[in-house]
Amino acid sequence: MPPADIDPEVVTLCQAMNRVPGITTTESCCGHGRQPFAIWFSPASLDVLPGLLYWFDRCHSGFGGWRVIVYTDCAADHATFMLEGPAGAYEQADAIAGLLSAHGPVPVLEEAT
Repeated sequence: MPPADIDPEVVTLCQAMNRVPGITTTESCCGHGRQPFAIWFSPASLDVLPGLLYWFDRCHSGFGGWRVIVYTDCAADHATFMLEGPAGAYEQADAIAGLLSAHGPVPVLEEAT
């Protein structure tokens, strides 16, 4: 059950992201049609990111303008990841959540040695 104070426009995508093993969303904001759509999340390791981020690429979802920004706090305590989408991109977020839910994270190919 999502928190009572979560913006309803982000629920579907947050739930789809949280179903990816190793991904935990920590906060979100739909942007209220004026600011970018944003979901903050923590990966258990960097290895889980490519399979998740695959669906936010225009080539795979059909939607442009989605990106992940990585930053740290003033104490350089840890890295924080923020998924950002275009302002008002609620239908896009739901469609990407649908792809992620239907297909899951894309398996990452191992590098040849």
